[in-house]
Amino acid sequence: MSAATPLTKDLVPDTSMWTLAMRLSSRAVDIALFTDMEDNSLLYRRCLPAAGTPSVLRAIEDIVYENPLVLSGFRRMFISIVPEASMMLPAALPCATDVLAATLPGDDREWAVDTAASRNASIGYCMPRGCTGFIDRTFGAEAVVRPHLGYLASYFITRTQRGRHCRMLVNLRSDSLDIVAARGGDLIKAVTFKCSSAMDAAYYILACRAELSFDDSDSEIIIAGDAAMRAEVMPIVRRFAANVIPVIFPPRMFRAGRPAMDMPFDLTVAPLCE
Repeated sequence: MSAATPLTKDLVPDTSMWTLAMRLSSRAVDIALFTDMEDNSLLYRRCLPAAGTPSVLRAIEDIVYENPLVLSGFRRMFISIVPEASMMLPAALPCATDVLAATLPGDDREWAVDTAASRNASIGYCMPRGCTGFIDRTFGAEAVVRPHLGYLASYFITRTQRGRHCRMLVNLRSDSLDIVAARGGDLIKAVTFKCSSAMDAAYYILACRAELSFDDSDSEIIIAGDAAMRAEVMPIVRRFAANVIPVIFPPRMFRAGRPAMDMPFDLTVAPLCE
């Protein structure tokens, strides 16, 4: 594990009124705990896998067990999966996991479908084989398990319906970005692109905007995520599109504590998707 201070049970003796949010990816496990009963209660850790760990699943397991506080009983639990691959699907597609297995094949994968993203579409995604069983054994049926794009889509669609009819949320990271787009209350795009430069990020944003036929009269682009990337990307996109605005940080999570500003944005909004 990385040098992050472990989350031990003595930090919060009684977690019955606390919320746990975790983000599981091949690169890191992000852990956040907070309670609405107290401002500035947030505990946040970003844990990196140990060198030489034989698999992604083993790395996740090791990090969880090295932070025993996450094994406590929580009022609410949200687990976000950052998949190697995902795709949008119709909301009521029969045998959706079979479609995913054929479209996103891999012997070391298992597949799941998030049907809570919107009323018109679902998000299919893959996880390391054995991940579902580990989560079920460790956290139980009470844990809400969804892909990170699913949390972004739910938060975005429910929080922005009073805005313009066509809306795009961009979640920037130093090495990738997510794009979630809605037309009214319908999800019309949810995708992740790998990129490491502001110019590439701007290209993907503008290409998606053109693909979706968004125009300046009734559309907006909301930019979230990594602060340094936002500062570079927004001026470029504004040269070619109107109504490009920064995201409003969720007040509830700001009250939880300053470390929320350092968390991946999709993890920040996960506990708000109830």
